[in-house]
Amino acid sequence: MLTASNRYQKALLGSHLAETRIVAYRRNVDHTRTELGRLAVADGSLEVNGSAGVWRTLSVRVADDFVGGTGVRASEVLNSNDIEVTVGIGIQFDWSWEFGGPESEFVKIADLRVTRVTKSRRSAILDLTAVDHGDRVSDATIQMPWPNASQPDTTRNVIDAIKYLVTDAYPLDRDLNWHVDPTLDVNATYPTDRTFSGDRWTAVNDLAKIIKARVRNNENGGWVIEPLPTLAATPAVTFDEGTYGTLSTVTLDDDRVNTFSAVTVICDDPNLGSITDLVVDDDPSSPTYYFGPFGKRVYTAENDLAAGGATDEVTAHANVVAVGQALLQQLRGRGKQIRFTGVHNPLIQPGDTIAVRMPDETLALHVVDTITLPIPAGSMTVGTRLLEVS
Repeated sequence: MLTASNRYQKALLGSHLAETRIVAYRRNVDHTRTELGRLAVADGSLEVNGSAGVWRTLSVRVADDFVGGTGVRASEVLNSNDIEVTVGIGIQFDWSWEFGGPESEFVKIADLRVTRVTKSRRSAILDLTAVDHGDRVSDATIQMPWPNASQPDTTRNVIDAIKYLVTDAYPLDRDLNWHVDPTLDVNATYPTDRTFSGDRWTAVNDLAKIIKARVRNNENGGWVIEPLPTLAATPAVTFDEGTYGTLSTVTLDDDRVNTFSAVTVICDDPNLGSITDLVVDDDPSSPTYYFGPFGKRVYTAENDLAAGGATDEVTAHANVVAVGQALLQQLRGRGKQIRFTGVHNPLIQPGDTIAVRMPDETLALHVVDTITLPIPAGSMTVGTRLLEVS
């Protein structure tokens, strides 16, 4: 979850006044930003998809009004290729006599690049689309196989390679803000003869699988390398009915299409040859138990980096199994999925574990996959996958 005060989190559980602020900036040649002013938002939504390279997509309608007291209309301000926007959600608290008015707290939920602005003839409204900086990685395909003679990688360190591939998608001399989870294997390497070309996100994700991690652009425009969501998490927030209820509707979906109870990883290692390992869901309480009613549905993954540069078969097999276990974590919980609507909570993120009251009155733990957050306010829609039912 995003960070906010206890008062902010508590306010989300009851009746409250929410406000959305979208502020436009121009990115300068020296990589600093100049604030251009606040946009007047009519309506729209922020889509957050944890399974995509580009997590956040903003689609809003804004008034073509004067921005920031500059005497310049939004259509002129946004008519450039170097415009970025930030999105913040504010909660207004009770009246404060000390400050002479209501207190508010804002939480930044997105830092985005404007990709499209359209305006119909004689319309006073602009349609604006913006995406997070993962879009830079999507745009910048790897033209020449990397590493190469002019751009070598002497250490073959996985995390350093991920940082290089992401940073290389940005303009020169851009200093990115990185956070690497300290629990990850910072010394992991990839095979010395492996090169990457083509889709840059594929290369980044292949490297991340070695250390059982995911790479994402965060709400501040920085970059995060963190462990894959775990199935053992406790709920960050509960969506329930009744007093302080935040739940509106729940729809269950039993889906086998993208659900598997086992993973076979095939690794063609240049030093040790072909390595194949099978990892199964051996939890009898799981909805995708390999030996249970769900059945033996196996997903096959070919990953030549899975051995992690190991020089002996024992270590190589252990690394391949670890990659298979991380992938199974993402596939086995999808035996039952739900989509629900509830009072907006801008703090939850894909990968967060939440508890949801089901139609049969049980309380189910789910991991968040997708979020549709209404702008400026309203009921959000969340897509999840099941962990367990209590």
